[in-house]
Parts: sequence; C-alpha cells; structure tokens
Amino acid sequence: MFRQTIFAVAAGLSVLMLLYTLPSHAETLRLNGSMHWVILAATPDPDIAIGVARSYGGLTQGAQVFQARNGSYTVVTGPISARTISDAKAQITKWDPLPDDAYLSSGSEFERKIWSFSSPVLASGNYKAGAATSIRYQDIRVDLSVAPHGDMSVPVVNVWEGDKAAFSFVGSDEYAMPSAVLSANIVWLDKTSSKPQIVITTFTGGAHCCVKTILIGKPPSNTWQLAKGEDLDGGGYGLEDVDGDGNAELINSDNHFLYAFSSYADSFSPIRISKFVDGGLIDVTDRPAMQHRLVQHANQLEYAARRQPDLWHSNGFLAGWVASKILVEQGDQAWSRMTMSYTAISDLGPETCANGGAVEGCPPDLVRKIPFPTALLKLLKELRYTPLPNVTDRPGSAASTPADYNAARTAFESMPLETRYQFQMLLGVAGYWPAVSNDNFGRRLFEAIQSFQTDNHLPVTGSPTQETQGILAQAASPLLQQWGLKEISHPAAASRLWVPAGIGLSQIPTKSGYSFASSSGIAISFDYYPGSNLTASYDSLLRYAGQYQIVYKVKKSRFFALNFLDNNRNTYARYEAALGGLIGFTISWQADSPLHGERLSTVMSDLFRANVELLQERVPPSALVGATTSASANPPPAPSVEPPPAPQQAVSPAPPEGNDPAESLTGDTGSGFFVTPSGQLVTNEHVVHECKTIAVQFHNVTLPANLIARDPANDLAVLDTHNPGMTAVSMRESARLGEGIAVFGFPLNGILSSGGNFTLGNVTATSGLGDDSRHLQISAPVQPGNSGGPLLDLSGNVVGIVQAKFNAIRMASVTNDIAENINFAIKSEIITSFLKSNGISYSVGDQSNLLKPEDLADRAKGFTALVVCLK
Repeated sequence: MFRQTIFAVAAGLSVLMLLYTLPSHAETLRLNGSMHWVILAATPDPDIAIGVARSYGGLTQGAQVFQARNGSYTVVTGPISARTISDAKAQITKWDPLPDDAYLSSGSEFERKIWSFSSPVLASGNYKAGAATSIRYQDIRVDLSVAPHGDMSVPVVNVWEGDKAAFSFVGSDEYAMPSAVLSANIVWLDKTSSKPQIVITTFTGGAHCCVKTILIGKPPSNTWQLAKGEDLDGGGYGLEDVDGDGNAELINSDNHFLYAFSSYADSFSPIRISKFVDGGLIDVTDRPAMQHRLVQHANQLEYAARRQPDLWHSNGFLAGWVASKILVEQGDQAWSRMTMSYTAISDLGPETCANGGAVEGCPPDLVRKIPFPTALLKLLKELRYTPLPNVTDRPGSAASTPADYNAARTAFESMPLETRYQFQMLLGVAGYWPAVSNDNFGRRLFEAIQSFQTDNHLPVTGSPTQETQGILAQAASPLLQQWGLKEISHPAAASRLWVPAGIGLSQIPTKSGYSFASSSGIAISFDYYPGSNLTASYDSLLRYAGQYQIVYKVKKSRFFALNFLDNNRNTYARYEAALGGLIGFTISWQADSPLHGERLSTVMSDLFRANVELLQERVPPSALVGATTSASANPPPAPSVEPPPAPQQAVSPAPPEGNDPAESLTGDTGSGFFVTPSGQLVTNEHVVHECKTIAVQFHNVTLPANLIARDPANDLAVLDTHNPGMTAVSMRESARLGEGIAVFGFPLNGILSSGGNFTLGNVTATSGLGDDSRHLQISAPVQPGNSGGPLLDLSGNVVGIVQAKFNAIRMASVTNDIAENINFAIKSEIITSFLKSNGISYSVGDQSNLLKPEDLADRAKGFTALVVCLK
C-alpha cells in the first residue's frame, strides 16, 4: 500500500502547496495533558524532512515539519489525545502504516514550524451525478454539469462573472465519460490576469487512464480563453506554489515511466513542474527555483525504499528514482546504485526482435528483452533527462569489439552482483586492479583479467571463468590473511572504516577520532572534522603535498582523494563531505612494504566510500585458510582511480550467544542505567541507532536487550533486558548551578578499564549550547562511550544523562573546533517526561544523604551497564 501512497502523492491526488511559515512561538507547539504529537521521523536536512512528510499525505491529519532546538527537523502528525504510541496508532486513520519507531512527544523540544501542507485553491467542487454543481469565488461562478453523448456523457462548463455569462465549454468525443467524474478548482496560476484561473479535470474511464485537464483563464486581453493540459494517468495535476510567488504551479508525474518497466502499481516516476503563462503551460522543471521541490521528491522516493527495501530491486522504482536523481544532479550516484540492484530477469520491460524487425509480429523465439540499464538509458535520452549518467562502456557500445570481449562481458554480467564485486576486490588485492569495484565491465577490467591469466598460465580469455576465480582467491588470500581487516566505528560519527588489525595495530583515541600504528610501518588516522569545508581542506592538503611527488589526486563535489610520495614513504588520504563536515582517513606506508599499502589503501577506500558516500556497506573478501599463491607476477604499485561507485549489501556480524561472562563483545558501545527493577534501562538513542542486535553487559553477565521506546529528537531510548532484580536509579530534577556532580560509564571500551570509569565535576551552566534549556553543562571529563551514562548528584540520584557524542558535534558547529573540558548532559526533566509518555515508572530521590566519592562510585556500579550495538 505504501507504493500507492507515494505514487498518488507524487502524481498530485492531494492538492497541496509548500508553505514555509514564520517562526512559531514555542508554547504553541508544546502540548499539555494527554495531548501529544506523533513523531514520524527526524533528520538534520529540511528537504529530507519535507520529502518524508509528503509521504504521509494520506494521513487524516497530514504531516508537518518542526525544527527542534537542537537544529534537527522532525516530521510530526497530530496532535492527538493518547498516552502511548499504541493508542495513537489505533486512533489515526491512515492510508499507510506508521513507522515502527514512531513515538509520542509533548512538543517541548520544538522551536518552530517550518513546513506544512496547505492548498492554494480558492474554491473547489465536484460534479455530483444527476445534479449540476456550482463553485463560487468572489464574482466568479463555475457551473458543472454533463450532456448526453451516445451512451456516455461529456462535461459541460459554464463560467459567469456576476450575472453575465463569460465562457462556455462542452466536451467533444475525446472527453466522453462512461460515468460523470468532473471537478473544478479556482486558483491563481497567473496573477498578471485580472481574474484567477479555473482548472477543470475530467476522468474518461479505465483502470488508470485518463485524466484530462482544461485551464480557463482571462489574460490581459480581457477575453476568457481555454488551454489544454497534458493527458495524464495517476491523478492528473497537483497544485502547489513551489517558488512562493503567489502563483500555483502544476505538478504531474512523468507518465512515460508508467508501465515502462513494471506494472502500474509498481511504477514510480519523476515529477514535472509547469507554469501557466500567457494562456498556456510551459515546463519549468529545470528552473533553479524548483530545485527544492525536486530534491524533496527524490527524498520521498528514498524514504519509500527505506521502509520497503525490496524497492531497490524493483526496476519500476529504480527507473523513476534514477530520473528523479538526474533532475537534482545526482545521476551518476543513482546509476551506480541501480546497476548493483536491478532485476536482470523480468517479465516486464521493453523488447526487441532478434531479426531486426518490429516486435509486433516477431516470432516468439526471436523476441528478446532489452537489458534494463540499456532500456532505461535509451528512455532517459529520448526524454532529454540531462545530464545523462556518466556510464562507462554504455550498453550497446561494445558491438564492434572482438568476440572475446563480448563473451567476457556476458560472463561477467551473468555473475551474481556480490560475486562481481568480490572478484574485483580479489583482483585488486592480488595487484591487478588498482581501482574500486564497479558493475561496469570495461576495457580496463578485461585487460586486467587477461594480465592475471597470462601471469598464472591460464587460458587468456579476459573472462572471469571458474578456474580464474579459484586461482585468484588463492593468490589474494595470503595478503588478506596478513591484513586481517576489521571494521572500526568512528567514536563521534556514524561511519566505519576497515583497518588491517592483523598486522598488530595499536588503536589510540585522538581529538578527531582514532589513530592506528604498527611496527610494520603502516600508520592510519580515522578523522571527523565537523564544520570543515571540502574545497578548502583539499586545497590546504594539496599545498602541503605539493612539496613532494603527487602520485594521484581527484576532487569531486562529495569527496577528494590524494596520494603523494615523500622519498620512500607513500601517503593516501580520502575524505567525504558528510555529517556537516568531513569524515575520512589517511594511511601511510613504506613504498617497498611487503604489506602492499597501495593495494590496502584502495580496498579501504572502496569499502569506506560505499559506507559513507553511497550509504551502503561492503565487506572485504574472505581469505582461504592456508592458501598459497601460484601467481608469478607482482605488478608495481599503480595510482588509485575512481570509477563509478558500486554499492553492495553488507554481511552483519553475528550477535553474541549465550550468557558466558568471559564472552567478548564487539561493536559500537555506550553506557546506560537501570530505571526499573524489572530490567528496563535508559541510554542515548544514538547509542542504539540502527542496531540489528543490542546486548547489555552488567557485572560480567551478557544480557540480550530489546529497544522498546525511542526519542531521536531528545536522543533518548529505553531498552528492556527482561531481567528482574535490578537496582534501579532514583531521579531528581533541577540540578543547581555550581552543584557537585559525578559521571559513571564505560568510555573507550577495550582501551580503558572494563569495570567502568568514575569522574567528578560541577554543573557549570544550567543550559546548553545556544541556551538550550534541555541540557546541563558540566565540567566532569567524558569520553566516547560515556554516552547514555548517568549524571549523578552527590547523593547518588540521577540528574541527567551524558550525551558525549552530541557534545563534539554541537560545539564544533559553534566554535569551528572541538572544545575541551566542556561537556553536556540531558536534564533529568527530559528523561522523566520521556518515561512518563511511554508508561514507564521510576523512583524519585532526594539529597538527604550525601555520599563520599568512593561510596558514590560503588552506588553507580550497581545500576550502570555497558551497552553494545551490533549492526
């Protein structure tokens, strides 16, 4: 059902207008009693939020976007009277289910409303069978009726100005309807006219087709005139004032994509935007003022796929999504992802006849399906979607190449997608493919396979035969075993990097992330620089590298990579524009190292780019245990190049099993504290964001945990370990300025003490950044891993929850540097409000019994646990 929702909203069944409002007063968004907003999603990007909100056009109450005090944009519906999210879901009349992680909020975190649906229509009405209908606005009246036309009916429209007949329209054969479906909207499309325009919509019948639109207006000539819109499926035109000039634009789904590669229900389309000018429609889709609307539509489609991941394998969805991304100048990225996931064998899609004749009348045994990428590229070209994706060796371009090349390409494209990428990565580890993996079989890959086959005395076909794949796996395995690649999560950013843990790396926390060093001479840094500019950073690094030999350099809109040689030491850096700054890594190695840093850097770059830029994950090839190589050649290092990206599905690590106290947990970690004796625990939402498995380690016992409540806007979550007999915290509100406090948690897990870390400090301010009243500023030192841990008063009551990850990012956005000795915690008032809204009880404490630091630490150990997130 969600597909139909997205398609219907995109096609314009809801007559909507984009409305950016003036800042609303906070008290108008804060609710009292049992009234709550239903939170559907939150994101730092307003266009993503608006795209998500558009997905919920079928909700009775619609969706709005609010900006929270922490700067995030939250998609909400409501308000409704409900105390639990289950009650809310039962009440809301919906076309499409709410997300599983929807939750309730009183609205205390919201600062203003930035967007909501609003219609530009001044008056509207529908013809009711058997009775004429009139629509009025000021002195304009529109009468709708029908006239017999054989065994069908045609629309009749009469326009009046006051008591004078101004215009009349009677439909011809093309407007004949089996049943009367007729509507009218009075709306300003062109304010240079003396009167608003009238949009008449008729439906001629059929499963989906066709909606016909006529536009009646009174241009400066002062004579009412008629113009025709495009015949459309999918609900016809929607009306929105996209650019805020007071004139509504007409938005429609590009019907060329319906049925092109899938059924109607599974077809998705880009949108087209038109203006009514001088009595006719002109296409304004490519005008800069329309870009935000196009971006929102692309985000709307991506949100549909996030909720239904199978859409990434639907050719009908991929076609509309790629076209939508081209309209926002992201066609190359979209094409690369499409080539990874499209369905190669489909009953639907364009066909050709092998004898060169027309498909109609072609003998059945000669009918061939046109490969989806080939057919899609042809359609995009015909419809003039530009710029076309930069497709290397576009389908069909190899017609004049030798037969061996065609056979090799066919063999490569018949391999499962995952196998294609594993094959290329193995080829790179063996030293024959100095590039990231991709789905396009080109001349360079053909020649690389031939080189490997030549050096290993295999038939030189350029084809990835089974024999070639087997020998290649043996050739790459010794180096893969030496590297022992392991995935590491950045402590302050949701990004991961594969590092060669097998060479004995030491991992050291730094101001910007981690540094790794090894006695082998390989050094790596994994860094996040919030607020940094990609171009300025690249220019700065390029100036530094200019004193050495630059081996390779590239800069694109989303990333840069630079490789330079200082005497015999090679350095490679890659940074992506993400998370409001730059995230990336640098690796350096001795040029003659037997560990082949040039190959390692390419593999690391490949995996990192997929994770950060393409929002996909990959895993490196597995080494064959005990394998030896017969590869006779050892090619010299070559500079990395950046062919089109190639996303791939990740293999997640296995969740912990059993309840062995000695079990070793790996994954992203944070802290949490028990709020109920039955084993419910509070932590930060970012600690458990997108976890496939969550575990809690408490007093050397590993407990599986379920996420039962979350509040991304306030960064709070509740886990349930289903383990009764726990010591629960007592909550206390209103910590005072200057009050002594303590922090307990499990920072830098695997580096610092596994028994927990205890620090003391003071409340240095009763508000956070920008006077955010939800936070306390504290002087107690915290580190990555303290996130979610308790902030205690000197009686052992919880007065807040540490939010270490948020600190660095928020401070950097203000100071352009990561400030030291300034940390923040979420106030206990926010925690208790969150618990109340989810029906979770808690104890209230007082300050009657002050504890010594050592006793306070013991008390904290009794209710604080390590939280492990496995993704």
